Amino acid sequence: MKVLITDSCSYKTIAIARFLKEHYPGIAIISTGSKSYQKYILSRYIDHFYLLPKPTESDKYVASLKTVVDNAYPDVLIPVNSKEIGPLVL
Repeated sequence: MKVLITDSCSYKTIAIARFLKEHYPGIAIISTGSKSYQKYILSRYIDHFYLLPKPTESDKYVASLKTVVDNAYPDVLIPVNSKEIGPLVL
């Protein structure tokens, strides 16, 4: 199973990823973020990272996230940050 969790620098993302890895060892965790330095501070619980535009750039963010979903085929998407949830539900 693959899970896509947004906002990789959030403690919430790391807590979710850690829980999933500890309880479901075969799970693959994919994460996204909009800050270029995030790709260098990844957690050991995150298997792959994608850099996206800022969620405040709604159209670009949604299009980029769709590309990630189309390429990575996650089974579940867990948006963590309210700034990221807004563009997805509107």
